[in-house]
Amino acid sequence: MARAGAAAVREVLAWWVALVVLYLMFISTISVLECVVGVAGAALVALVARQVRLAAGGRPGAKGRLGPALRAFPAAVCTDTGQLASAIARSLLRRPDEGAFHTLRLRDDAGPAWACALLSATPGAYVVDVRHESGERLIQVHTLGDPNRLERALTHGGRR
Repeated sequence: MARAGAAAVREVLAWWVALVVLYLMFISTISVLECVVGVAGAALVALVARQVRLAAGGRPGAKGRLGPALRAFPAAVCTDTGQLASAIARSLLRRPDEGAFHTLRLRDDAGPAWACALLSATPGAYVVDVRHESGERLIQVHTLGDPNRLERALTHGGRR
């Protein structure tokens, strides 16, 4: 039981540190009052983040594809940014491109939690559902265009 408590404290502390650092990065002047507000707010959000993760049953999952996915991420962001700019231009010319929903099969060595977060962090894709069907881990993704390097690194290709 003590191990579980220590793990919970480490998790909340990790969230708190990350949130405080982000907060300090985004404020213009650092005063005592702003530090107190940021530290207190980060503590509250860190506690909530742990509870949300527990409620969702989220675990990082396998990390075998993490290296290739992180290497593919910058190129995917650049590619998706171009596709997003193109979609905006077409929309301004009254020829909107709304993208499409696809079902993709995650690779066995890609953890669903981090893989979906990484895919959703690109400008051209976001994950809307994760499910298990017939022993396969399927994700429902909305994308703007063709599969990018990140999508190919994390999934078994072939959009449905």
